[in-house]
Amino acid sequence: MPEKFSRSYSDFDAWYAAQQRRGKEKSAYVQRIVRAHETYPTLSLRQLRGHARKPQERLSYQEKVPLYERDPDTLTEHQKDIMRRVRDFIYRISRGEPIKFAEKGKEGRKDHISFKTVRKYSDAFEKKGNRWVLKPNDHVMRYKWIIEKDKGFVRILTNNRKQAEKVNEYHDTVMTYEDYTAHPEKYKEKPQDASIFKGKYVLDAQGKRHYLEYDQNIIHELLSVPESHYYIISSDQT
Repeated sequence: MPEKFSRSYSDFDAWYAAQQRRGKEKSAYVQRIVRAHETYPTLSLRQLRGHARKPQERLSYQEKVPLYERDPDTLTEHQKDIMRRVRDFIYRISRGEPIKFAEKGKEGRKDHISFKTVRKYSDAFEKKGNRWVLKPNDHVMRYKWIIEKDKGFVRILTNNRKQAEKVNEYHDTVMTYEDYTAHPEKYKEKPQDASIFKGKYVLDAQGKRHYLEYDQNIIHELLSVPESHYYIISSDQT
């Protein structure tokens, strides 16, 4: 049985929620524990406080794994929220949005994230001269839904922005053509269908190839099931 986070709380999320209820989430102590937990997500509160019972339990013995290199499903709700905003920020910059506007987030200051925080939780930017620019690629973990050849809807984990962008392009092509078949009067000309993805694949985080379904008739059949659009919509464009 895994060790509880502390005597009173089973996991970090429960502990952090209690600090929020008490209005202590911004205290120096809580922020120190939050930072330590982001670096060492499997350790207990006792270890994060520096009160290890055995030498091998000390922080200096533990392996640091950047947040962006971890499986998003293993993160706490607090960490998931941070990485969601980080991925959204990167996506918006990749679409040509200035950094100062991307910092405000989708919903203004309510959903903002600072550029300093984005740099802390990703490897997506580099400095050229006096300017920060987006790297050609990054290694932030992302889950994406695809329609895989002969398999249907498949959720894959990728740590490559170029692969994520390929999935976004696939989604755009598939859904635009589906909209065209339903409302052709909206279009001046027939858009490209999924056939351009014949033989194309997406690499997951393990380097496995996932070939994309390119038969628009098969795709249409899969998307005809009402709940199927969940897979496309929930596969955020980041």
